[in-house]
Amino acid sequence: MPRTPLTGTAIGLTVAAVALTGLSLSPAATAARSAPSGASGSSPSIDRDLSYEVTVRRTEGGVPNIKADDYASLGYGTGYAMAEDNICMISDLVITFAAERARRLDATPANIASDSFYQLFIDRGAAEEELEERQAKIFRGAAAGFNRYLRDTGVDNLTDPACKGAEWLRPITEMDLRRISRMPFFLSALSPQFLAAAPPTSPPARRSTQRGSRGITPDEAVNGLFDEWRGSNGVAIGREATAGETGMLLANPHLSWNAPSQRMYALHQTIPGEMNMTGATTMGRIQVAFGATEDVAWTSTVSTARDYTFYRLDLVPGKPTHYYFDGEERAMTQEVASVQVPDGVGGHTTVDRTFFSTHYGARLVGGPGFTWDDQHAYAVRSIDPAWRGVDSLNDTWKAESVEEFADALVHHQAMTTNVMAVDSSGRTYYTDANPIPYVTDAQREVCSVPGGLDGSRSACMWQTDPTASQPGTFGPDATPHLFRDDFVANMNDSHWLANPRAPLTGYDGTFGATGTERTLRTRGGLHAILSRLTGTDGAAGDKFTLRGLQRLMFDNTSYTGVISRNGMVELCEANPQVTGPDGTVVDIGDACEALRGWDLRDDLGSRGAHLFREIMVASGNSSRVPANWNFLVPFDPADPVNTPRDLDPQNNPAVLQAIAAAVTKLRAADIALDARLGDLQYVTRNGERIPMHGGTNASGLFNIVNAPFNAAAGGYPDVTAGASWIQASEYRRDGLVSKGVLAFSQSTNPNSPHYADMTKMYSKKQWVDLPMSESDVAASTITKVRLTEDSGVCLNGGWRDWQSVDFDGEAQCVAHYDAQRAERVSEYDARHGTQTVVHTGKPVRINGKARVGQRLRVAAVSPRDFSPTARHIAYQWERDGVAIPHATTRAYLVRAADVGSRLTVRVTATTASSASGFATSNGATARRAAASIAMRLVPGATPRTLLIKATVKSKAVVSGRTIVTVLRNGAVLHTRQLGLNRDGRVSLTLAAARPGRYSVTLQYLGSDSVTPARATRTRNLR
Repeated sequence: MPRTPLTGTAIGLTVAAVALTGLSLSPAATAARSAPSGASGSSPSIDRDLSYEVTVRRTEGGVPNIKADDYASLGYGTGYAMAEDNICMISDLVITFAAERARRLDATPANIASDSFYQLFIDRGAAEEELEERQAKIFRGAAAGFNRYLRDTGVDNLTDPACKGAEWLRPITEMDLRRISRMPFFLSALSPQFLAAAPPTSPPARRSTQRGSRGITPDEAVNGLFDEWRGSNGVAIGREATAGETGMLLANPHLSWNAPSQRMYALHQTIPGEMNMTGATTMGRIQVAFGATEDVAWTSTVSTARDYTFYRLDLVPGKPTHYYFDGEERAMTQEVASVQVPDGVGGHTTVDRTFFSTHYGARLVGGPGFTWDDQHAYAVRSIDPAWRGVDSLNDTWKAESVEEFADALVHHQAMTTNVMAVDSSGRTYYTDANPIPYVTDAQREVCSVPGGLDGSRSACMWQTDPTASQPGTFGPDATPHLFRDDFVANMNDSHWLANPRAPLTGYDGTFGATGTERTLRTRGGLHAILSRLTGTDGAAGDKFTLRGLQRLMFDNTSYTGVISRNGMVELCEANPQVTGPDGTVVDIGDACEALRGWDLRDDLGSRGAHLFREIMVASGNSSRVPANWNFLVPFDPADPVNTPRDLDPQNNPAVLQAIAAAVTKLRAADIALDARLGDLQYVTRNGERIPMHGGTNASGLFNIVNAPFNAAAGGYPDVTAGASWIQASEYRRDGLVSKGVLAFSQSTNPNSPHYADMTKMYSKKQWVDLPMSESDVAASTITKVRLTEDSGVCLNGGWRDWQSVDFDGEAQCVAHYDAQRAERVSEYDARHGTQTVVHTGKPVRINGKARVGQRLRVAAVSPRDFSPTARHIAYQWERDGVAIPHATTRAYLVRAADVGSRLTVRVTATTASSASGFATSNGATARRAAASIAMRLVPGATPRTLLIKATVKSKAVVSGRTIVTVLRNGAVLHTRQLGLNRDGRVSLTLAAARPGRYSVTLQYLGSDSVTPARATRTRNLR
């Protein structure tokens, strides 16, 4: 086994030595040193702890498929791929968790404080605790793979300007990655409070503890700790609700787009015969966290269950670091974290910071609302699931049903979130089987004090359930869970309405409220699901298809607008002028018109969506309907999805004030009230503006984006959080079909081809295919690299730092590794065969619009784009990875059968010696052809007749039916359904027409090949 290196990882390490520390920082082993196998030239048997072999294939969007035969090699490929895409961000994350920011970057107060927090975590030794062996190998391999990329590329040759040539960049270690995965995910969000905790230095005085600094009460401080966008949507659809009678899952976590510890990364990991899963994880965490295996798909959302407990301590007078507990005096535990800081003259000095905690593990907090004075202090005790979350992965990966998946979750009790899952049989599962502090409703009733519970009484401490996975938590039988064959869902609300048809009740209040008003996002999401299953959403049928699940994600309907816009417009029009609190009169007439014209969505083309958003901001920006808004139908716990609704159009002064505030704000920023959302909300990548759809919790959107308002920029010029990884999966009879999109793209490197490609796809509501089977991955592969660890780890003294192998020198280490590599390559070739012709040219691209009736063409591919140079180039168009018969030229005419499928071209190169290789193009999702309507209203040959003539035009063959609606003076006169002739024409004669203003609307219903269209014409008939 590798051991801790004998020398430190100094900034000046040469590039050639990078792999050394990556392979040598697992906890020190005690095995006896042995002579190196292969030292005398004989071929060694493969030591899978010291060598790696993996294939990394990238598909559309840059998603890496990592295929290996052992866990260490799987980690190796994952670490390499992550480094290739995000080496600077991961390195920044690594030095943060290693408490090295002040030493390596700059000794700013913020960096020193950060290092102090993470040093405390390091000193407690949690990352060094024993870990399940296979997962430990993944961490070790991932560090080696990261370092391999860094060694092969060189610091000075990196293309990411964020760390190109940076002295602070260093090789990483197994322990670096263990630290990232070992810390509870949201614990760092409390670091400002831990760092602000300090005993008072002023003389004792009688000060109020009801309100802390800045006028915030302790309860307000607790409630405001976590931003509402930190959430997710999760929907599992069962066999009773799917057209294919199997299972589907939509995963939609909402996380930061910029914070290194929360930014997500898409990947596919497989060990043939052992595990196979596709999905995403967060940066620096090596294993898939949201995704699907061949049998079970799962996702999670932030739970409302209280996985932490705030306590107020009663302090001993005159001793601010002593507190009472059951009447006895106790001294706080003090831990000193020491960090190294440059002294400005070439050396380092030590900065100490003291952290305080109670004997029962609650850590002292400070900052706004948490005043530490001579009477009280505040502390928080949080659950630490230890390594159970990582240890549980082997069981969850291998689960073949949701029942087995549930058994794994219950056994380990490590997921600190809601979990939704579905299996290939179409059975769904919901649970909030978190390790939740065992504090009951009865305890809270007698222990509640401002800021939490009374921390000076044992009666208010966590209880023990012998069936729980750790002391102090509820046992699994006490946690909410539900199996269903129709659906389960959660949008960051409590367990109550995981399925409104079977409400979950009877659980302790610590898991969240029941019988109360739900958030607007929960209501909107459940309303959309139930509308689909009752066939009332306007689409055909009453079951979900994969495309229907994708529509649910990007429908962008504002549920708040649905229940309030009509009443708001009526209220607005009745009160066109509003007097504000300062006496200013605001004319809101234009707002009434903008709201009336709004399509109730937050799409790119939606006009007025931003006005409604700002109305909600002015109303408090709450995730629930504002408390001071009046509705005609109040909340009804028997109908929680649909109530409250219908804004009162007569008695709503708070709404009028909110409209006036929003109008004033937008006019001050010179933003039109009816502007298109896509012109206001966007991100900029390499100078290109990419419009972004999606909205807010307060607007009742399912698809959440957090885009702060910027008056100077005239809108919302940057998305900072919200929809990140989005994955829709369906189990079909022939296997899993999964599609996804990473809203901010795979790479943070502006020079990467995957810096903005999926961001543009998100903007267009497009998805990439996530191939699962070996054949599908092979067919979708765009680039491919085989990696084996090599003798570079021996250079620059690296040969000295091995514990299980006793090398005499660098040459012997090199010989050993070269022999290991040769054995790996030979093993691979025997197992998989080799592709003797490799594509070396630029990516193969498809040009043209993928619409029915239009022609796609693949850009020219040269024989010199392959190595060795090809003699013959052949083209094969494919539909969802399957060859299309007779489509073997560079051009392809898109057909009706292609709609909804991904079209690609597989280019095969053959040399004179009949060796062959291939490259696959980018994909294009085929869509129906657009339609337009040319319509005329012509007076007939006889008096009082009106002839309606229309032609539906498209680049595809037009067929199907139309609906003609005739209005006279605004009243419906006729509605008829008419077929089109072969030329796409339709005509209708309106006889015995009375004088008046006629309006005729022709609605083309569309076909498998052509989209619907609509046109209206008017004419006066005398």
